[in-house]
Amino acid sequence: MDEPTAERYLGDGAFRRGVLERSLWRPDLPYSRSLLASYALGDAGWDLLSPMTELTALVTRADSEALQAGRALSLDDAEPVAGAGSDVDALPSDEAAWVALGKRVFERLPMRPDGFLRYLVGTPEIWQRVGIRERADGTLRGIVKYRDVRGDVRVGLTCALCHASPSDDAALAAAPALQRNGDSINGRADRGLDLGLARALASEASGVSADPRLRSWGAGRVDVTDDGVNTPTAVPDLWAMPYKTHLNHSGVIKIVSPATSAVRFETQYVLGHRMETRPRRALTWALSRYIAALQPPAPPSAPSVPPSAELARGKALFGERCASCHRPDRGFAGEMVLASQLMHDPAVATTPERGTGYYKVPSLVGVRYGAPYLHDGSEPTLASLLERGHPRGRAISGDDQRALIAYLETL
Repeated sequence: MDEPTAERYLGDGAFRRGVLERSLWRPDLPYSRSLLASYALGDAGWDLLSPMTELTALVTRADSEALQAGRALSLDDAEPVAGAGSDVDALPSDEAAWVALGKRVFERLPMRPDGFLRYLVGTPEIWQRVGIRERADGTLRGIVKYRDVRGDVRVGLTCALCHASPSDDAALAAAPALQRNGDSINGRADRGLDLGLARALASEASGVSADPRLRSWGAGRVDVTDDGVNTPTAVPDLWAMPYKTHLNHSGVIKIVSPATSAVRFETQYVLGHRMETRPRRALTWALSRYIAALQPPAPPSAPSVPPSAELARGKALFGERCASCHRPDRGFAGEMVLASQLMHDPAVATTPERGTGYYKVPSLVGVRYGAPYLHDGSEPTLASLLERGHPRGRAISGDDQRALIAYLETL
């Protein structure tokens, strides 16, 4: 762990402010202006908010039955995010302990409350339809109950709702232990989850006409920006964070420090909770360390590995056709690319709230697990993406395509 950065993030408001200002390279955007007006001001703004509750519990089938019967949700099974019996004033002593705490934050700290979640929990007949799966222990991954700053019992979502995916036994066995979450792998996007449909059904059940655009999102896509423009994007996998240069598809946040992601998570929780409360910074630092540690499951092993000659050919093709943007020395990621130079939908890069005019170049580490591809999930497979032509390249087909895909699937 970067000890000086951790200490300064946790205790130095001027340091946090500096990280924010340097990371928001487009300070003119509404998103940037809202953060700059409120974050790390010391005696004003969000620093004065009361800390979030840290007593939460995963929602269960019993909670669903309580809501169906018109009963209130019980918090008798709630425990601190850091674990039962934990001392909230004690900081982790080493990197492994920070990462372990970050895993708990990822799975249990509510990123935001949402009215549609209460409807969803209380309507189990639609779980399969929207991609919610009850686990063997009766819990629903990524959905928690807690008491908010006003004293009301709420249902909220955690990182694990969208960024953990049900996986088969082979994938679970190949995943690092710190990423196993019951039947799911943390860091791998849940591409079967249809939050647009869930929101539409909740609206209709309450007697309110749903925005028809919600049903158009489709599974594995969500529009996270409240700017009136319908720009659903594919939920991304979260591994390869150390190689990223920017956050968000349009790269609105530049990574300037190990603390950048912690500042991002801190402000994300504040905005998610309607600027009524803030998370304890030890939790957002821990979450940033956990995300930085996430890795994709191991590549396939023999006998499924393609012949070495085919892999060599694919590697050579990658060097000729792909490496100028997806640089091997940078985790197969790269710098920003002007949206106007791409043969693809520029909408996300030009939205009024966070549109920078650019798209970030994502890392290809773990790309074998990343379908569907592109920022909007419009290409179902690597073959379809290469066949039709990458947004900034020429189509690749036949033996060259097979060799390139074989190489990509080893990353």
